[in-house]
Amino acid sequence: MKDIESGPPPLGLGVFDGYRPIRTHIEAGKKKFKNTGDYLCALVLAAPPTSFVLLDDPLIMMGAMYGDLGFQLPVNTETGTADPGMLQAIYIPGKGKMIRKSEVQNTRIAAIICVVEHKIWHHAMRKHLNTEDGRTKHERYNDLWNGEIDMPEEDAPLPGVTVWENAVATRKLPKDIFRGQMDAWWEVTEDWRQLPIFIGDLRRELQVDKKALDNFGIAL
Repeated sequence: MKDIESGPPPLGLGVFDGYRPIRTHIEAGKKKFKNTGDYLCALVLAAPPTSFVLLDDPLIMMGAMYGDLGFQLPVNTETGTADPGMLQAIYIPGKGKMIRKSEVQNTRIAAIICVVEHKIWHHAMRKHLNTEDGRTKHERYNDLWNGEIDMPEEDAPLPGVTVWENAVATRKLPKDIFRGQMDAWWEVTEDWRQLPIFIGDLRRELQVDKKALDNFGIAL
């Protein structure tokens, strides 16, 4: 298990590389698993509250594994025109830790398992504020102080696990583990897409993954 210490991005204009801390720890895990060819291996990552790392973000996690997120758009070389409707998000091979430009690697790592301490109150409040009920966010915010909604305790954290299956792994994790109420599984499908095949009941109710799934065009 690896704890990730990563400070927040600097103030002002700049570029934040969310892949770097993940890739650094994948590389460290590779060295740890060097002599474990007969075992099923998984890299477990966790981040303390002060660490700025996006362990639940599929674009960051899969980008760290397979390559920087980019976009592909076919262009008619004769007319110089392109159809915007053909724009497709892709992971560009080269810097990813599981797939390089010409080869796969780290096939011994069956999955990256991320352990996150969820602040249940914050998830519940965000869901309430973003609920469309014909009122403004300010009006919905006042529900908290008027005692009109039931909320969890403010200091009630709950751990959750997100499993990011490695598409090129030689062995796979058993499918019946990490199925708790705040857990999630991103599995590689037969057509080589990586999709959430499991989201725990409480995690789904609190819409923890709504923004991430919206980016993939997946309904929660």
